[in-house]
Amino acid sequence: IRIEHTKIYPKFDCYSMNSLDAHTGRAASPGPKPIGYNKLASLMGPNSEVAIFRRFGSLNMFSLLSMQAELTELERKFTDICLDDSASDIEPVNHFCRNFAKLRASEGTEHDLQLQMLESIKTKLAEYNAALVLASEVANLEKPGKADVSRLREWLKTDGLGDNFLAGTGTESFTWDTKNEGDFVVLSAPPSDNEPLLPALSSLPLDLLHCCLRRKRSRAADVETGVLMYNDIYLRRFNKLIVTLVASLLPIVAIIVLYAVKGTWRRICVAIAFTALFGIAMACTTARQSEIFAATAAFAAVEVVFIGSVSGN
Repeated sequence: IRIEHTKIYPKFDCYSMNSLDAHTGRAASPGPKPIGYNKLASLMGPNSEVAIFRRFGSLNMFSLLSMQAELTELERKFTDICLDDSASDIEPVNHFCRNFAKLRASEGTEHDLQLQMLESIKTKLAEYNAALVLASEVANLEKPGKADVSRLREWLKTDGLGDNFLAGTGTESFTWDTKNEGDFVVLSAPPSDNEPLLPALSSLPLDLLHCCLRRKRSRAADVETGVLMYNDIYLRRFNKLIVTLVASLLPIVAIIVLYAVKGTWRRICVAIAFTALFGIAMACTTARQSEIFAATAAFAAVEVVFIGSVSGN
């Protein structure tokens, strides 16, 4: 997403049009438009990378600890009741721990304390297990990118976009405050092929694309969110093109430079530089560490063989 001159990746890119119609440059036609949280929801809906929420980790843990403490107390009480019933001389109370049928048959009698406690534990345990599973799922949600958080904050405070609608709302105004950054989650996980350095490479073609479309007035800003959005399919193709070019040209360029450089030590220094560059390029992909190590070692081996052959000649 792009807001004014700033970028948010990976899904869309948008520019603020300040409520102007992109076709005519005139003020957009009057009509009811969403404001406040309705407008924010309209932004987050199609752009899940900025659907950033708090997971309330501390509150989740406090709730789990509370239920755990309650279950611990119920467990102790249930154990005491079972021991008392087992030591009883009354039939069939002393068989409850060995015969569930007799335990169930005690319902509604004066000896159904163990059954009542068991039912209470079942209810509380089901609630605790469900909360535990949900907390685990929430904890595994992806964290948003810092750029996405920054752009969301920018959208919220920009006139004509979020209009700083949270100002004066009390505690709600601190929802996306910097002190809560460690508590943020995003509903859309970043794609696995989102290399760390490549989004910056997408900036140039995107800037050119937007400038052309903006001059031609061929795209209209979204009437609800006030932003202009572009699908990122062409950006990804550009990224793949850059990666392919680097991967195919770097070994050849390294050989040419090594051939042109005179002196063994100079060639070794150049080989070190190219090997480091190759490793950095590999780190910008989704390759695992073991794959990066193997590829870099192979690249270095080719350089060493070439240096040896040239030096021998």
